[in-house]
Amino acid sequence: MPASRPIGRLESRHCALLVCDVQERFTSLISGFDVVVDTCRRMVAGASALQLPILVTEQYPKALGATKKLIQNVLPATTESLPKMSFSMCGTDTANWWASHPDIKQVMLCGIEAHVCVLQTALDLLATLQSKVSRCTW
Repeated sequence: MPASRPIGRLESRHCALLVCDVQERFTSLISGFDVVVDTCRRMVAGASALQLPILVTEQYPKALGATKKLIQNVLPATTESLPKMSFSMCGTDTANWWASHPDIKQVMLCGIEAHVCVLQTALDLLATLQSKVSRCTW
């Protein structure tokens, strides 16, 4: 069945990478977590090489810990992990990041908890930014 609208190609001037909640606490709780971390790490390395903006979030880091070190180690020095208390990466916790990147219209999305945080982020992006979600991993 054909898609309802064409996806098109990603354009670097309008594209960002979003890394959703890949935190230390989930290491032993999520099956295949090492594969997810490796995929996210490679996506960060690629986005960095292309000089794309990168948004990294941490769901309630006080309890769930920081972003995995393997991902932190490949982040550009200017990229900070933003704490969030809502499920979506498009809420008030990240509003300043989005405001400082007004040209973002396409995203590559990776992270964990596809049934909650990744899904809610994708739905919010589609509703508010008319973004093209290119890839999701969980």
